[in-house]
Amino acid sequence: MRILFLDTPIEPPGGGQMSLFYLLKNLDKNKYDFSVFFPYYCSFINILKKEGINVEIVPSQKLFFKIKDFKPDLIHSNSPTTRYSFYGALFSKFLKIPFIWHNRVWETAGWKESLIAILSSKIIVISDCVGKKFEKFPDKTIKIYNAVDFESIKINKSKEELKNELGIKNECIVGIFSRLVKWKGHNLFIDVAKKIIENKIKSKFLILGEGEEKKNIENKIRELGLSNYFFVLGHKENVYDFINLCDIVCSFSIEPEPFGRTVIEAMALKKVVFSTNIGGPNEIIDDGIDGFLCEPNSDIISKKIIEVLKNPQLMNKIEENAYKKVFDNFNIKNQLEKIETLYEEVIRKK
Repeated sequence: MRILFLDTPIEPPGGGQMSLFYLLKNLDKNKYDFSVFFPYYCSFINILKKEGINVEIVPSQKLFFKIKDFKPDLIHSNSPTTRYSFYGALFSKFLKIPFIWHNRVWETAGWKESLIAILSSKIIVISDCVGKKFEKFPDKTIKIYNAVDFESIKINKSKEELKNELGIKNECIVGIFSRLVKWKGHNLFIDVAKKIIENKIKSKFLILGEGEEKKNIENKIRELGLSNYFFVLGHKENVYDFINLCDIVCSFSIEPEPFGRTVIEAMALKKVVFSTNIGGPNEIIDDGIDGFLCEPNSDIISKKIIEVLKNPQLMNKIEENAYKKVFDNFNIKNQLEKIETLYEEVIRKK
């Protein structure tokens, strides 16, 4: 089965790209012959090439002829409402090739989005939050969650090594791992940290990621006199090392989170996750059982974090439940089975 994937990555690669990476990495190479087209160069290309995945830069104006030459049985677009997705959907219709649109964002693009949906054979949404946009297309829409590839989780540096590098001693460590953009809630994270520090809890705080808000985040930390408590470390290739370092991992989006890839990755590493109750995390976490869902309020969140940090028995219970939840429900093997079944279905109906 020949499958052509399309993507328009962000820089550095985000959760949508990494979700695609794990899918491509685990597809059966004996069953599927596939390639990935990009409209421009991006660092995500290097990640795929390192894994031996075929990639090609194909500008929009050459896309029709390259699709025709590749002769795919199916096109799978990982791109949101972009020109690349539209051209892919349009050309697939003209060439009578099934088109699957993997939509990973909650923001709607109005009629442009509806047009791509009309041209699509099937639409994969990653949560109910994303699925709301496609309520007019119930027969086309299928929900398949993002997944964790447990075999890809490797710890390169121990907690002790990283603590020595960062100069951390006996403090508890709280981290946030996401793009540095306003809606990801880093201001809320800093406000929560300030209250935890004011309550005399020995703690350090990690911020990993890159984005337009980096300077504003660093300025706020400095202005609040919290520089000695924070590590703003930018983008890291070995992100699992830093998640593993943490006692608590936060996901504090102040707008709907389409899914929450960091949430399932942290849970897979047996971490206590605190998330705002907006969007996808509501479908991942059972509050108080395998993580915590909170209103985006620094007083409420900081009090709960302090309460949990003072209860090691509860933390252990949450950590074990979190791992089991992800292993049973968000495992790459489950996702692959659903996607492969979908591939076969759309090709049969061709």
